Amino acid sequence: MKILMLARENILFPDGGLGVHCQHLARELVSLGNDVTVLCSDGKTQVGCAVESDGYRVVFVENINSLNMKNGVLSNIVTQNNYMVSALSYLGRESFDLIHLHDSDLWNVAEQLSALYRIPVVMTSHLSMFLSHPRMVGYEPWEYGRNIELAALNRCNRVITVSETYKRGLERDMLIDSDKISVIYNGVDGDFLSSVEADVEPEIIERAKGRPIVTFVGRMVPTKGVSALMQCAKKMKDYYFCFVTNVSPSVEDILPLVVEMKEMKQSVDNVSWLNFYPQDKKWGLMKGSDFGIVPSYHEPFGIVGLEWLGLGVPLIISDVGGLGEFCGDGNADMLHFDRDLMATGVLESGYSSELDKISALEIEMIIRACVLNENKIKNGLKTVENFSWSLCARKTLNVYEEVCDAYA
Repeated sequence: MKILMLARENILFPDGGLGVHCQHLARELVSLGNDVTVLCSDGKTQVGCAVESDGYRVVFVENINSLNMKNGVLSNIVTQNNYMVSALSYLGRESFDLIHLHDSDLWNVAEQLSALYRIPVVMTSHLSMFLSHPRMVGYEPWEYGRNIELAALNRCNRVITVSETYKRGLERDMLIDSDKISVIYNGVDGDFLSSVEADVEPEIIERAKGRPIVTFVGRMVPTKGVSALMQCAKKMKDYYFCFVTNVSPSVEDILPLVVEMKEMKQSVDNVSWLNFYPQDKKWGLMKGSDFGIVPSYHEPFGIVGLEWLGLGVPLIISDVGGLGEFCGDGNADMLHFDRDLMATGVLESGYSSELDKISALEIEMIIRACVLNENKIKNGLKTVENFSWSLCARKTLNVYEEVCDAYA
């Protein structure tokens, strides 16, 4: 089967779960005998080119969006035009069997290519504009994104979600028919994770001065609970905090977090901010940390939670969204944030000092109570055995075949 994927992230050097998903899915689909082309963009270099990787083809689209997607709708429209130009320039005379859309704001591109190639579209909802981001009614970029997402969900041929929680959210809030949605969990490379050795950089070890190292890995956005964790770091001087937090494109207002983090680097001695930290160094740091933490307010799935479990590192994690479908008291220490505050603080007003203040108290309490528990480590490793990219790819291929058969 010839598959064309569309994504708004550099899948060769991903910033978040979507890019990780696309990279592994493309690789596994190729191993199953399929032909895969990925049309994507790099938000940092903004360069257009085509390359081969692990048996699949990657076409990078020149993209003019800045890191803050709140700058307006126009840059999104121009970038979408670049996707179409790139598709027609590189791929226009080819034929494909199916389009797999990974970003709803590229729906216009997917729909036009679907008409051109006369093929169906499958869309994976990795992160819903309406379910996750502050509901900024009347604000042009948010309204545009919401309407594009609604069009994509309703007009594509099949929707895939990465958790049962997200499926229920799309049914409840977006009124998508349950029969149209397939749930396919993300995976991890368990063999790779089990081979990782602890390797914390000497500078971090020196700065930590024997204090327990607590490491956060994820995007720098309010819904990841970053601000609450920063408040903890300011108070908990007897712990050392590593923030592997990438500044990446987001409709959320990330400027307050960036400013606060820069100020913290100058004012406290127990914090390292590792922006765009190299992947090889990241794994060694994670393995060498005393605790991993995922304090998200919203999480469709949470691949990083599985990664922590696969590394055998004690994990502190919130019980929201997809995280609660594979994490529990048996394999992690759970954060139970105030549900009402999360509903108002995240979805209605976005960045919420009250939400972060109360959540910080919960995080501090759990960190101080967390100890190495061998049973939880063993249970975490067993959990990881149930999630693989090969299983994800096989289930995804089954959806492709069902959709193509129905489309024919």
